[in-house]
Formats: sequence, structure tokens, C-alpha cells
Amino acid sequence: MVLCNSVIRRVVTATVVFLITLLTLLLPAAAQNSAPVSVVWLADHKHLKRIDLVTNQVDLIVALDHEAEALAADPMDNGVWMLAQKKLFKFDNAGQSALQIELKNIADKLDDPKYLVLNPYDASLWVSGEKSLLHADAQGRRLGAWQVSGEIQAMQLDVDESLWLFTHESLLHLSPQGVILHNLELKSQVKEPEYLALDSLGGLLWVAGKKELVQLESNHLDQAPRPVAVSNVTDGDDKKILALAVDPLLGNLWVVTKQNQLFIYDRETNLLKTVDFGSHDLGEVQTLVFEPVSASFWLGGKKAVERFTSNGDLAARIAVDEEAEVIGVASFRLSPTLTLLEPENGGLTNNPHPPIRLGLGTSCNAVPCLLPDTYNQSLVLSVDLNGSPIGSLFTRSVTEASYVSPIRLPEGLNALGAQAVDLFGHPSNRISANFVVDTIPPQFLSVTPADGANVPQSEAAITGTLDDPTANVMLLDGNGSVVAAGGAAFNFVAPLKPGTNLFTLLARDPAGNESSLLLRLLHSSLSVKFTSPAAGTVLDRMRVLVSGTFQGPVNTGISVNGTVALVSGDRFLLNLDLEPGPNALTATATTLDGVTATDTLIVSVSQTEADPFEITITPAAGTAPLPVRFSVGNFSGQTIMRVELDIDGDGSTDSIVTDLSEPVEVTYANPGIYPARVKIIYGQNQSYEQTMAVVIHDAMQMDTQFTTLWNGTNEALIRGDVSTALTYLNEGAKRKYGPVFQVLKPHMPQIIASYSPLRRVSISEDIGEYAIVRNFNGQNRVYLIYFLRDADGVWRMDAM
Repeated sequence: MVLCNSVIRRVVTATVVFLITLLTLLLPAAAQNSAPVSVVWLADHKHLKRIDLVTNQVDLIVALDHEAEALAADPMDNGVWMLAQKKLFKFDNAGQSALQIELKNIADKLDDPKYLVLNPYDASLWVSGEKSLLHADAQGRRLGAWQVSGEIQAMQLDVDESLWLFTHESLLHLSPQGVILHNLELKSQVKEPEYLALDSLGGLLWVAGKKELVQLESNHLDQAPRPVAVSNVTDGDDKKILALAVDPLLGNLWVVTKQNQLFIYDRETNLLKTVDFGSHDLGEVQTLVFEPVSASFWLGGKKAVERFTSNGDLAARIAVDEEAEVIGVASFRLSPTLTLLEPENGGLTNNPHPPIRLGLGTSCNAVPCLLPDTYNQSLVLSVDLNGSPIGSLFTRSVTEASYVSPIRLPEGLNALGAQAVDLFGHPSNRISANFVVDTIPPQFLSVTPADGANVPQSEAAITGTLDDPTANVMLLDGNGSVVAAGGAAFNFVAPLKPGTNLFTLLARDPAGNESSLLLRLLHSSLSVKFTSPAAGTVLDRMRVLVSGTFQGPVNTGISVNGTVALVSGDRFLLNLDLEPGPNALTATATTLDGVTATDTLIVSVSQTEADPFEITITPAAGTAPLPVRFSVGNFSGQTIMRVELDIDGDGSTDSIVTDLSEPVEVTYANPGIYPARVKIIYGQNQSYEQTMAVVIHDAMQMDTQFTTLWNGTNEALIRGDVSTALTYLNEGAKRKYGPVFQVLKPHMPQIIASYSPLRRVSISEDIGEYAIVRNFNGQNRVYLIYFLRDADGVWRMDAM
């Protein structure tokens, strides 16, 4: 295969810093848990030895009949190929002989073979003799054979699977099929070239003779090479270069000289580090290789093999019986990786436009690693969704590719396939996934009792079925709490309170689609009763505090003689003005659905003149904390000396006020009913006392009440039941919104789904102000919803 696009490759070359996630040296736990198994093979005279990368110990020895010329580790099975005596030998990871091939049987002119390179992508082998070259497959079968002019001195495999080699005169670049891609005359560049190191990702070639080192750009071989000065290697003495090797990720070059020194250079030929290993008792250096899984360099001498970290620190030393002639390691293998982030393979979604997200990554010898951003950005995606290619439609970032279909995906099973190819022509893993799109909510087929039914028993048996046998049903009370749960065929028993009981049946299928059904069940009769004043009481003033109790559903309104009373729990209170003589008082309880109940009593007022003082409380009701103003109107014609306030009616004076030029303000911090007692001292130490009702509501309880009204309206509109929806509105709102609901009825499910839940803005004595948010033309807009306490004391929706 020819080289990748040179423009893209030069972008990769320009990025010199790589972040690597590889096996942490000398940490057995990391090696066992996260890294692939890898070993180093060593040919020690007539022995083949396996070195464990975790322990740095020889854990296997295989006796050989001949000395090895070359080794190449096989990353597929952690076995090793050996070249010896014009034969190829394959040993498995346990050291057992797997193959033995006479090279003369597959290449007639392969004279004196010395070099062996394994392609980690297809496990094929390149074998070179003096002037001949053989390419064999993983089973040792011939793929091709060629002759070259000049004796081959070195051979390296590029990351795109092409081959670089040089003779004393020329540098050759061959495709995997043996086609000559480049042929550079070399003798004018380097005298007696012996060593070749290839930086595939950096697009660089390093060529060394005995006393000189140059750098070439693989995509610009026509340019003059860059000479690199190597310390202690000069003309006129016997000091020379013994070995080269490159870290394929960092691109750093390691140079070993005869003076027992190691030099590390970066891609810009800057000297990064010098290591003197003269005291290591290594013996004359025979070989230097880079092992990519552990990111370590291995230096072999006549007395020992040493392992160095990628920054040049000594990590381990392994003594050898005979000289370490050759070291076999896995070749560097770079591959793109794909992961399916979304949707989950085998998953289920109710989104007809589910986002498809692919994670983009890189694998270096089966270990995750990070390359420059340009590598992932240059990946070519091949993605098919239900047989249609969509790879070119993905939006890309460095680590992710995503796509959202502009059209609805079909209901049911959807198939996704994906693969990426990098700029070197290497494919990623293949993703094959299936997911199910289900956007159809379950429907209630039959439910008893029906909405609005009157249930005389204290418990209601709520039964029914769904059209989806995989769905489940929950029964929620008016507060949204779960009463019971069951399957597609359900039978729930729900306790009932006197009055109207609100329930919601919520059906949900495995994809998350939901449908709901509101049930309003009436139980027992509505009742109201005066508790104060008692029937027949004769009062000595015109204004009186009237109170009583009632039984009824939440949002039952109470009025007395047409004046709306304050309600808290099951109690009602009202500061009422009477007339002299007998007064008939009628308390009327009214529910949201119009059911009423009354209680009547007669009291008398003995006083014929108006009360000397008028005490006003503003407001008389609201949510905590509530500031309340007490104002006193003086009609007595006498001077008020002071006013004593018992704001909570506990019999103790909480405040004494002498200056009544401004109203007195008191803040009630907690919900409850407060019979505030106001005592006025006036004239010649005369007194006038009156008890006034203040009711402080719990804001969250009011939220629940208003949310119930709001949800009841919406749920009815979703069902297309406009008449039921209008029962939650007052008369003015019914006239205004009734025609609108009829026109928009087909679109109500989408409209209601588009706005946010109800949120409180403010609550006063007779007005509840709330808000929703809805996206309109790409902008979030706030819409105010108003609830008013009607003339019968029932809260109803007024405006939206």
C-alpha cells in the first residue's frame, strides 16, 4: 500500500507532543488488569529465552540447534519467528515448535538471509538476504520475491505497511506488493550506511553510518538530509555508532555508540539526554529495540540485556550466559478504534430522532493511546443506518462523532453499522448494533369506575387494561404520590376521603412512553356547620367573627351571606358586619364541580348605633411569611390612648401602640389560624375589644392545589375533553378560552408537552400568580397563569 496523503501526514509530523496511555512500568497490577499480554524474546547463543515484562525475568528457555540471525515477535499469539540457517522457525508462546520452513523452497535466490520483519497487521513476514527480498504470509507461504542491486544493510516497516530498506548505495521504499515507490541514491549522503530507524508518525528517516548520522523527511526525499552531530563520534578514531532505535509515539531517536554511551534526540535533532552505561558491565552492544506495549527500550550486550524506560532510566537488567545476539519484540501497531456511545446496542428509545454518537480513539498495540488531534479528525467514517450510508453526515470533534437524523426513524428495529479508516489505511473495529424506536404510548382500553363517578364505599376498586402487555400502570393520588402499581391488567384498591378524590392512572411502557387518565371520584356528602356564634346569641356590636367547620374536597369554597370566608383545613372564618336586630346567617359550601351544602343560624345585635371603632386587617390571608397591617378607624369622637395587640390570640399582649398615625404592621412567619385580639383604650380609660381572623397558608400546599387545577385542565385537553377542561375555569375564562380550546384541540398534546411545569410567582389573599416557560421560535418565553378565588370561595383559573 502506498503512503498516506502527504499533506495530512505533514500535519501529523508538525505535532511533536503526544500524550500516551500505556502500560506503567514495574506495576504488576496495571500489567495484569489493563495491558495486553506481551513478552520479549532473546536469542542467547543457542538458546531462545522469553522475558516476562512484569517480572523482568526469563520465564522460558528453548534449546536451539543453531544461532539465530533474527527474531520477530508475533503480537497475534505472543509467539516468535526466528531466522536461522536459511530457515524460518515459528515458536508459540509456550516455546513449542509450530512451523519450520526451508526458505529455498519458497525463494530460489534468497542468498544468506539476515533480516526479518513482521507486519503486525496481517502477521506476514519480510525476509531479506544480501540482494534478495521475500514476502511470506503468516503460514510462511510465499507472497512475492524480488532482487535488488547492492547488498541490503537494514530494513524497516512503515506504519502504512510499506517497506524501507537500503543498500550501500540506495534507499528504497517499497509498497506491500513490492512496487518501488522511491529510490534515493544514498552514497553521496552517508558513507557506508549501516543503520536505519524509521519515525513513521513524524515522517522521518534516520540513517547512520559508522561515524555519521543524518535525518531525512520521508515525504521530501529530494531535500538535503539534516546532519546530526553525535558526541564522541569523529573522524580519525575508532569510535562509532553501534545501534539506532526510535520511539514510534514520541518520535525520540536513541543512538548507541561504541563508547558505551546512549544519546536521545527529539524530532528536531535536539539532544534530550545522555546516558553513560559504561559501568553497567553490559559488554559490547549487539542490538537495540523498542518494545511498544511497555514503551521501553531494550539494549542487548554480550553479558546482559538492559531495559530502559522511554525517558532513558534503567528499569531492569537480565544477565545472559552468552552474548545477546538478537532481541525480538512486537512491531508497533497503530489502529483507530470506535465505541458506540449512543444509542445502546439492544437498547430501547422513545426518541424518533435518537442521537448517534461514536467515540473516536486510537489503539497502539491493543493499548489505548492518544495521538495528535489531526489523527482522529482525519478518520474516514463508514456508517450505515438501516442500509443507508450516513458517515459523511456526522459532526466531528476530536474524540467523538455524532449525528441526529432530521427525519423520524422507523418504529421498531433499527440497524446500525460503523467502521473508521485512518490516514494510513488501517480499519478500526467494526460496530454492529441494533436498537428499537418506540414512540407510541400505551392506551387505556377500559377503566372502571368512570371519571366523575360517585362511590358510596370508603374504598374504590379501580380496574382496567392497557393495549400494551409490556407496559405498567401506577395509581397516583392528588398529591402525585403512588398509591399502587401493577401491570397492563390492573386492579387497585384506593381509600376515599369525603368529597371529591383526585386520582391519576399513569401508564408507562419500557421505552418511557407515558399516557395518563384522570379520575375524579366523589365520596360521601358535602357538609358545613357554624361553630361560633351560637344560634340565638345576642351581640353587643355590629362586627363579629364567624367561624365553623366543613367536610368536602380540597378547594371547597365557603361563603357566609355571599361574602367569601377564609378557609384553613376543615375550618372557615369570616369577619362579618351585621345589622341591628335579628340577622340570618347562611354558610354555603361549594365544590369545584358545583355541589353545595348550607347551614343557617340566627343571631341578634342589640346595639343600634354603629361600632365606635372600625378595625381593618390587610390582608386577612396569604402565605407565610406574611406582613399584615392593622388599621383603626375612630368614630367615637374620643381620643385613643393606646392599642393593645394580641396578634396570635393566646391571651398575652404582644404589642402596645400609642401612635396610630400609620398602620401597625406585623409579620406572621408560620402557617396557621390566628384569632388576633385588638383592644383599644380610649376616653376615660374605656375599652373596646374585637377579635379578627388572620389565616396564613402553607405555600407548598397552595402550590399543590393550583397544580392540581392546572394539571386537571391539561389532562382533559390532552384527551380532547374540552367540557371537562372548562370546569377548572371561571365564567369569564370559559367564555374567552372555550372557543380557543375547540380550535386547538387536535394540537393540544403537542402544545402542552412544549411548556415547563408550573412555577409559583406570588400568592395573595384572592390571587395566585404562576408561570410556565415555553420555547417559541427558538426563544424561551415566560407565560403567566392566574388563579382567582371566585365569589363562592372556590379557586378557579382566570387567565393564561
